[in-house]
Amino acid sequence: MSDILSIRNLRTYFHTDDGVAKAVDGVSFDLKEGETLGIVGESGCGKSVTALSILKLLPEGVGVIEGGEIIFEGRDIVKASDKEIRSIRGNKISMIFQEPMTSLNPAYSCGNQIVEVLKTHRDISNADAKTKAIEILKSVGIPSPEQRFKEYPHQLSGGLRQRVMIAIALACEPKILIADEPTTALDVTVQAQILELIKTLQTKLKMSVVLITHDLGVVAETCDRVIVMYASKIVEEGLAAEVFNEPKHPYTLALMESIPKINEKRERLATIEGSVPSPLEYNAGCHFANRCRFADEKCFSEEPVPVKLSETHTASCFKIKEPTL
Repeated sequence: MSDILSIRNLRTYFHTDDGVAKAVDGVSFDLKEGETLGIVGESGCGKSVTALSILKLLPEGVGVIEGGEIIFEGRDIVKASDKEIRSIRGNKISMIFQEPMTSLNPAYSCGNQIVEVLKTHRDISNADAKTKAIEILKSVGIPSPEQRFKEYPHQLSGGLRQRVMIAIALACEPKILIADEPTTALDVTVQAQILELIKTLQTKLKMSVVLITHDLGVVAETCDRVIVMYASKIVEEGLAAEVFNEPKHPYTLALMESIPKINEKRERLATIEGSVPSPLEYNAGCHFANRCRFADEKCFSEEPVPVKLSETHTASCFKIKEPTL
């Protein structure tokens, strides 16, 4: 499979009254055609900012892409004009946001919000756009799509609102779908339905999917490759089987240890001591050093470089040695 998206040394900073917050600092990865790439990590690690950078949806005047490249269809999105990015956003690259109640417009019916996307990117009449919107609502498993077309977001359940968000994102059959915590506010049963829906539509439309989540169980079930982010940087990357069966970075190990296991008897769940540091307060070395049980003096003063463990698996830690071939 060839790469459909390539990100190189992406640096996205937020300029605040307290200083410059380096939310994403030197992130590089590729997305292949038709694959599902999972990006995992705690809140505040830079996952969502990476996604928003791809679509240039950063808050104006505060969030700035300071450097790097985002190559899509042979051109650098970072250098794209407003007109060019509008032709890509919602058309060739779409995004499902974390909370549909705050992402959907409460003043417009669900159907009209889909019609708006179709009219923006397609030469289509109002009648045809309405017919297409109802077909899309039906395709994402919404019952009585003609009725739901006329209803407003507050009239729908959380699961149906999320399906409307998916319908809007897929209206123009994008090549890449970015799903940012698409099941966070949903119960387990609805969560499984939404993930299965995304998987089915991915196969049908031959899309590439970037799934952003903190739920390792979701990643293990749905993703081909996994990127583990911590405090603005990628700390481990590999095939899902590699990362889950042979995690190498101390942060990945700690995340895996915190997953509850059915047959394991222990009084308390394992936790990672401390919290993700503020982007304004990163130390000079490894950003995980102050929470890492293996850290030594070098970890606080020097930044580790990725160690290649296999053709597809890398991790950035001084404690990892390259395998002898």
